[in-house]
Amino acid sequence: MWVKKFSMTQIVPSVTVPVTVPEPEAVLTPSLLGGLAREVGINMRDLDDILATYKISTATYEKLKTKDWFQKAVDTAKIEWNSADNALFRTQIEAIYTLEKAMPFGYARAVDPKEPLNHVVDFLKLCADIGGVKKQPGQGQTSERFQITINLGADTKLEFEGSRSPISANPALAALPVPELDDREERV
Repeated sequence: MWVKKFSMTQIVPSVTVPVTVPEPEAVLTPSLLGGLAREVGINMRDLDDILATYKISTATYEKLKTKDWFQKAVDTAKIEWNSADNALFRTQIEAIYTLEKAMPFGYARAVDPKEPLNHVVDFLKLCADIGGVKKQPGQGQTSERFQITINLGADTKLEFEGSRSPISANPALAALPVPELDDREERV
């Protein structure tokens, strides 16, 4: 008896598996380690944010913080940051950092129609002041005025002051006429 064998190919559907490839860690250079020690010493941001910024894993940081030289660098950064000489700079940085974190909340309140208008105006004035948009009274833009001083010696000076802004809509000087060919001076 003759038996014919059939082979069936089984088709397997493809399977997609999400794989997270870890980002490579940063090379630990002295400047990177110094910056990391300073950020940890200042302690203004969460440690996870700092490590993500410097592209350092938690395991690597755990190894680093056991090293004496790293602890000394962090302690030095803490001492410098909290010193009395650094008080003005520290408070400025902390104020800027706080403002930056609060800006989205302030903006949300500024565009909220239920918020009282005076609060919105105060917030926008603060933003303009910090952003340097607010004009100081009596202070024009640097390009609006000019002064020319020519020292001729022996305490003699010629001084010219003026404004670049137009006085009227008419041009300050009329255009000079173009000389005709006959009017030109003959050079010898």
